[in-house]
Amino acid sequence: YAIVANIKSSALGPCATNIVNGNYSIDIGTYTGPVLFEATGGTYTDEATGATVALAAPLRSMLSNATGNASSVAVTALTELAYQDANSVVAGLTTDRIEAAIASVQTHFGVTDIVSTMPVDALNVPVDATAAQKKYALALATVSQYQNNQPTGTSLPNALQTIQACIAN
Repeated sequence: YAIVANIKSSALGPCATNIVNGNYSIDIGTYTGPVLFEATGGTYTDEATGATVALAAPLRSMLSNATGNASSVAVTALTELAYQDANSVVAGLTTDRIEAAIASVQTHFGVTDIVSTMPVDALNVPVDATAAQKKYALALATVSQYQNNQPTGTSLPNALQTIQACIAN
């Protein structure tokens, strides 16, 4: 979605998803500016339990300035935390808020780039995985384990809201 006047605006184009690995592609045409990516539906593997879990609430990621070129963007629990942080202020999704929120999550979880690094499966790490991908996978596993240590039935969105509040403090 385009981000216009600091809020989610119109869809930029149709999305094609690879069902096997969850990769997606979208042609944003000649659009230049901040972009919000939103994943809905589908399933993911819970790093703490190995169980397949239905995605019950959207996960989002952001770019402060997309230029219409093809790029890889991770959409994960950490990018959702950055979205929650950036969107938690009255000013909304400004370029500065997007960049500050991403930097904050990266600092708190020790991950160099939560948007461009593609995390790997923490339960089945490929031999060619980079150190950055492994670190990202461990950070996501930490979030998963945190959620699983909460009272039964705690959803990922609820766990992320609690983590986001801790980061904000």
